[in-house]
Amino acid sequence: MRYCTECGKKLLKPNLKYCPECGAALSKETPPPVSAEQPPAALSAKAGTEKLAAEEPAARSRKPGFRPLRFVLVMLLLFGIAFLVLLVGLPILFFYLSGGLQDGGQDSCANVTCSNYCNGNIRYYNGFCVVGQCQYYPEVCPNGCSNDSCNSPKPVEPELSQIYISVSHENEDPYYGSYCDKINPYDLSVREAVSEAIKKHPGRYSVDQLFDIFDWVKANVRYQNVPLGGIPYPAAETLVTKSGDCKNQAVLVTSMIRAIGGTAKVVADPGCSHAYAMVYAGSSEAELRNLSRAIASHYGSNASVDYFKYNNGTVSYLVYNNSMWIIFDTAAGNYPGTTLKNCSGNRTLHMITSCLDCVNSYPNKPYTFNDKCYSQCPSGAVTANQYACKPCPAGYQSYNDQCLKCPTGQILGNDGLCYPTCGNPTTYCQSGSHCYNNKCVTCQAGYILGTDGLCYQPCGSPTTYCQSGSYCSNGRCYRS
Repeated sequence: MRYCTECGKKLLKPNLKYCPECGAALSKETPPPVSAEQPPAALSAKAGTEKLAAEEPAARSRKPGFRPLRFVLVMLLLFGIAFLVLLVGLPILFFYLSGGLQDGGQDSCANVTCSNYCNGNIRYYNGFCVVGQCQYYPEVCPNGCSNDSCNSPKPVEPELSQIYISVSHENEDPYYGSYCDKINPYDLSVREAVSEAIKKHPGRYSVDQLFDIFDWVKANVRYQNVPLGGIPYPAAETLVTKSGDCKNQAVLVTSMIRAIGGTAKVVADPGCSHAYAMVYAGSSEAELRNLSRAIASHYGSNASVDYFKYNNGTVSYLVYNNSMWIIFDTAAGNYPGTTLKNCSGNRTLHMITSCLDCVNSYPNKPYTFNDKCYSQCPSGAVTANQYACKPCPAGYQSYNDQCLKCPTGQILGNDGLCYPTCGNPTTYCQSGSHCYNNKCVTCQAGYILGTDGLCYQPCGSPTTYCQSGSYCSNGRCYRS
């Protein structure tokens, strides 16, 4: 009996060359059948042959691999079909949704107008017609609906805290001469900084631009503490260093606000060693309220606004009588209308304006004094610097750009000499004239004024004369 050497199958036919079970080539020898006691190596060989024989049919039945080109072509075909369906189907769908043509071919939405309207607190807007009927988008209006629109929220009313000015000094030294020529809205670097600050709100002067400038200085100029008594830097230098104390930031803010057409001043408060800018809010409380609401809206509803109520008469184009000024303190305030707490109460303040308006606008009148332009400093004032005049101290008068003081009862004449007053404190009799009965009397050459107001010829000396009824002889007076 023969057996297959590979799988141990009994071979029934004697002359087989290949095993009908595993397909292995058969030898002429006939080994004994594989028993249970056969070594593990023989079993392993047999198992491996059986595994290969089992895997051959599976390999022959394996499917072909993934073909990317065929997949791409199929997807393109599907997308093309979908596009054609949409291209043809959407107009048809829209036609039927809109009601098509009714009543003998007339469009049912042809004469339908869908206007916005209110119903209680609901606003219906962006209406469109479907089968002759208006369809709308609804919107809930928290503050009510009227005139086809949602009502705006009621303006936030911030608390107003007035800082009272007990004493104010307008454009007076020591601060005016140090500050006025540093406030320069005409400087190119200042105008460039303004352009950068208000780039989100270009155009004409607006409240948004005021806030833009405040925020820009807060973000770009670092606070650097120096004594208040020092001379501030020009606004252009503060822009270069990107740092400055309260007075330097006040000069910069004032310059930038004036560069956009606003009205601003520097305030020096020696009582609390502080300085800041103030911006004109208006001449009425209603205007002040409008600006304070804008501050609350921009910076938060909890904003508390400090302001000035400035009663100082009328000076040039700035109306100070009952005018309102908002504090713009970028050095110490978190938002416009705030400053240091110890700078409240009744204050003695110095208000400082720019003295560069005249030299830039009127070259023939370069000197600024009391917000007016002069070719030279007026009477009672002398030059503070190349752009501004400053007043002489009380009791002094100006002559040849110097402040001079005359003795009591005398005033300074046009020649720089002191003369007794005649009639009123501002009138005096010039050289060659004499004051009599509050009037100036001038005698002809060689005569002097007598105590009766008449002119007499001197007798004996330049100050001696013969009264009426007497005559002069040999330097002596004789009765007639």
